[in-house]
Amino acid sequence: MTTKTFAYARTHTAAYVSDKIGGLMKRLVNAFGFDPRGVADAWTEWIDLAARTWMESGHLTAFKIQFHMPGETVIRGGFEFPIRYDGNGDVDLYVDEDHFRESILKAEKPPSASL
Repeated sequence: MTTKTFAYARTHTAAYVSDKIGGLMKRLVNAFGFDPRGVADAWTEWIDLAARTWMESGHLTAFKIQFHMPGETVIRGGFEFPIRYDGNGDVDLYVDEDHFRESILKAEKPPSASL
């Protein structure tokens, strides 16, 4: 019974955190004046499934979003949001909204042509 409860809890927690991070990523892109549709489309098409899968297995350590000029390899700015698990292997994922807000306030705006 413990294994089923653990898997059920981890699956639902991963779904919650993935949905929450997807929303935060859209808010982040929007906060810098860019159209969040690209993030929303990618999230729906493949990122959500990948994020949930890696969180369920405990392998996802952070979400990153990076800004760059099309055709360049230089990153012009970015953010990283850590994913934490508790020490006994159980998932204890959460979204630190304060960290998110502080990151945006401290950040330099990426170049306007980056997305």
